[in-house]
Amino acid sequence: MINNLSFTRFSSEFKNAFSVLRLDVSKIASIYESSSEKFFPVFFLAVPPVLNLIFAMLSFSSFGAIFSRFVLWPIVIPFLSVVAAAFIVCTVLKKWLKISIKYLGIFRVVCYSSVVLWASTVVFLLDAVGILQASNLSNLIFNIGAVWMVIVMYKFLFDYLKIAQNNAYIVLAVYVIGYLLSQKILGSLFVGSYYRIF
Repeated sequence: MINNLSFTRFSSEFKNAFSVLRLDVSKIASIYESSSEKFFPVFFLAVPPVLNLIFAMLSFSSFGAIFSRFVLWPIVIPFLSVVAAAFIVCTVLKKWLKISIKYLGIFRVVCYSSVVLWASTVVFLLDAVGILQASNLSNLIFNIGAVWMVIVMYKFLFDYLKIAQNNAYIVLAVYVIGYLLSQKILGSLFVGSYYRIF
């Protein structure tokens, strides 16, 4: 799969990701079921924090600055929290609702919907060239993106898995709480009281 990384393939997968953002249930279903796809989910989720760290390095004019806990972890933690929340949702679906689900399938759906978080790289780029400060605006954009990811998850739960609406709302609440709690724990652990979710 990694050998077939042509421009056409990248273009096709980005179109798939944008179809997920447009709440195309058939595309969400196909990504969930696509057990062979491993590279692009990680690619969509991992590239923004890497680019943001590079742009942060440029804005600080120092390579070492990005390894500061005040730069590295505030950029990386939200993305780790997205992954943690996805697996918390999987556990709730499997253990509480007794639904046979694919952990990696849900992870793929979350990762493809995370393409919305690529908007944060624009903010860090503008920060790197001195047009604006990234910190507060990047948090706002990330949280707006995270809300849209919740909407994608609702579409997946309600229209694809056919979960009852009240159960879907409960699972979404767990997703949001899991996301915020993961940020709080990781932020306290790696950054301390400086870390802010909003």
